Amino acid sequence: MKSNSLLFLLGHLFLFIVLTNSQGCLNHVGSPVDWWVILKVPPKIGKSGFGYYDSTYKSGVFSYIPDHVDEGASGLTMTLHQINSLSL
Repeated sequence: MKSNSLLFLLGHLFLFIVLTNSQGCLNHVGSPVDWWVILKVPPKIGKSGFGYYDSTYKSGVFSYIPDHVDEGASGLTMTLHQINSLSL
């Protein structure tokens, strides 16, 4: 009985590792990127929005996006949507 439980646990652990490692970052249009960085603009400066930079950028300069980071299509929402759709 113990060996069956151990096999069951190991099988689920393997499946969890494969599923989580297969999930990568997505940019605001849903294309895969190696990584991204989002910096939320502090409301005290009178603007709302966020800075966005990902592994495909070559300039070294963040793009300013005047939208809320958690609404609409952003790297954050697209990446979290793919994870949530798999119920991980």
